[in-house]
Amino acid sequence: MSFKDYIKIKKMQKEELEKMAQRVPYDENDNIYLQLKQSEIKKSFSIDGEDDSASLSNDFKEYLITFRDSFAIEPVSVNLDVKTPETDKKKFEYLYKSFFKYKIIGVAKDLKRNMLNFLICISLGIITIIADMLIQFYLKDKAWEVLYIIFEILAWVFVWEAFDMLFFQRTKMKREQLRNYHMYTAVFVSKPFTNKVKEVAYKEKNQLNK
Repeated sequence: MSFKDYIKIKKMQKEELEKMAQRVPYDENDNIYLQLKQSEIKKSFSIDGEDDSASLSNDFKEYLITFRDSFAIEPVSVNLDVKTPETDKKKFEYLYKSFFKYKIIGVAKDLKRNMLNFLICISLGIITIIADMLIQFYLKDKAWEVLYIIFEILAWVFVWEAFDMLFFQRTKMKREQLRNYHMYTAVFVSKPFTNKVKEVAYKEKNQLNK
């Protein structure tokens, strides 16, 4: 396959993805929200056979994460089927909140670790740059030229890694944390399902996730 053919295929893929759309419900305030039927709530529970304790199933957790990453750019509401027993509603709400509380705590720890790693890397970068400057100033013999290069490479690696942590990794984690917060603070309602459906195009979802 030639490079020209490759470019054509990539262009076709992009055009097809932009045509794709996902049909999602929205409320009277024109906000997208999570709408769960009674059968879906029942399937969301995973019971531990040893002590009969309940938790959200792994499949349902993945579904919630997908919803979070796709739509939780603002506060979320969750509509539970009116036919669902009150005990199941309360159990689901508790497990749902616990799941995203755990996510928030996890990302908070990652943010602290990220800042510590950033400080370590930037400190090592500065130390390496100073050491390289001192070596070049005091050891001008060509025999030390390899050492100059090694220290320059190390300085570049430490500084770039620190930059990546602060401006790329940390930004991504903060965005994830905000979406976790929107999911955690979701308003739970129980009312007849809406027939209003909004088509969110793949292109629009892509822009929302930036």
